[in-house]
Amino acid sequence: MLGEPLLVGTLMQIKLEESVQQTQVALFANGFTMQPQQGGKMVNRAWSPFSLVEKCQVKTLQHSAYWAVFKLTVFRAGGHDLCLYFACTGGNAYKERDRWVEKIGTLVSQVTVSLFPVSDIQVQPLPGNEATRTRILAGFLLHGSAMDTCQLVYAELHAYSAGESKLTLYRDAWCDRELSTIGLSESTTVSTRSGVYCNVFGIDHHRFCARNGDEKDLWLRAVSNVKVKLMFEAPDPTIEEIWVFRQSVQERVSLLAGDAEPPSNGALLLEVTNKPPRSPTGDAMDPAPVEDPTPLSKPALGGSGDVAAGPEADAGAKLKEPAPAPTVPTSSPVVPHAPALPHVEGSVVGDPVPSIPEEAPKDDASLQEAELLPGEGSVATRLPRVRAAGRLREDATHEAILQSAALATQAAHDLETDPEVATEGGRSAQDSQKLRLPPRRQPIEGLEVSEKALECIAVCTGAQPRALEPRQNFAI
Repeated sequence: MLGEPLLVGTLMQIKLEESVQQTQVALFANGFTMQPQQGGKMVNRAWSPFSLVEKCQVKTLQHSAYWAVFKLTVFRAGGHDLCLYFACTGGNAYKERDRWVEKIGTLVSQVTVSLFPVSDIQVQPLPGNEATRTRILAGFLLHGSAMDTCQLVYAELHAYSAGESKLTLYRDAWCDRELSTIGLSESTTVSTRSGVYCNVFGIDHHRFCARNGDEKDLWLRAVSNVKVKLMFEAPDPTIEEIWVFRQSVQERVSLLAGDAEPPSNGALLLEVTNKPPRSPTGDAMDPAPVEDPTPLSKPALGGSGDVAAGPEADAGAKLKEPAPAPTVPTSSPVVPHAPALPHVEGSVVGDPVPSIPEEAPKDDASLQEAELLPGEGSVATRLPRVRAAGRLREDATHEAILQSAALATQAAHDLETDPEVATEGGRSAQDSQKLRLPPRRQPIEGLEVSEKALECIAVCTGAQPRALEPRQNFAI
């Protein structure tokens, strides 16, 4: 309890269908205490904004003038409300009851106001926020939660449209984080309680608490008007009609501004911090990074320090064995000697920068005679050679066809004059043609064109082509 007790006295606590006992009650700024006179445990309770203080009538004919009963109800989420009955006795019972009821209502009101920030009720939508376009009333409310707690929310009542409306709850007045939405229809239940003090009203099973009684009446009137429009199936309001709704609410808000109570220095109730949801790594503020099970390959040259960026960052200071220098295959293109690279920040200390071994340059003839099998070497290396081989193959095929045609014509002419001479002439011509074949320069990929060329020669000369072996190319 905060400070000194503001009111202390002996009241009769009535437990329905149980007992009636004298109790020492003390009222404080943030709560009250109850201590039974005949011995028992002291009970401390904080003031709840969701409270109702009301006077009760005693239904007895005997000694009714000496009993003045009042009731303190604390509304809870789920419907399990707390009800406490107290009675003042004696000749001044009614005056004492009025004093207790008034003091309790004042203290609960102060606690309620201390939970609200300095903010006025708004009716105009926020610029740039399309979700607030149909707003007709917006302001802070206390929303009842479980476990005797309440949450401060920013509620926004929208105009009816398409037979329904809604009450949107946001985290703050910026309306950028929506907490929940309560749908309003013709069957929505709107409720409140009347008593000496009660700022609580309900929408279906949701319970809200306003800053004071005037704001509660304003919210009830606005929600009730929307429900009446939905009950009678009113057409969707136009922009001008929504403007009229806002003007009516604004006139009422201007009357409430002068009656607003000044806020206190701080909240009179304990603040409950919402704990973050549990994560796989626990609630640590700076958890260790999750390591990738895939092993990392060390780069050939000094990089940006990715290897030493994990939990084993300190291991970079240890000297490691130098990696063996890569060997260049004979079928790969010749790479000139690379100059020494400077040390790159972030590389492992002590690791030498591998260099590419220098090789003697090869002449063009050796490059032309080098065997290049299909799928061997890089694309940049194979592409020029494939193109050159294609051109040579086309030229050789065309020349072979012309020569074969000439041989066939000569053989037919010799056959007319002398068959034996023609045969010898054909053989000598074939031998000389074989000698005049172009030398082997480039390996040729693909066997389709070569087979077609052999078929052409076989048709013209009558010779039988030989079967080609795989991965072997021939220049015809």
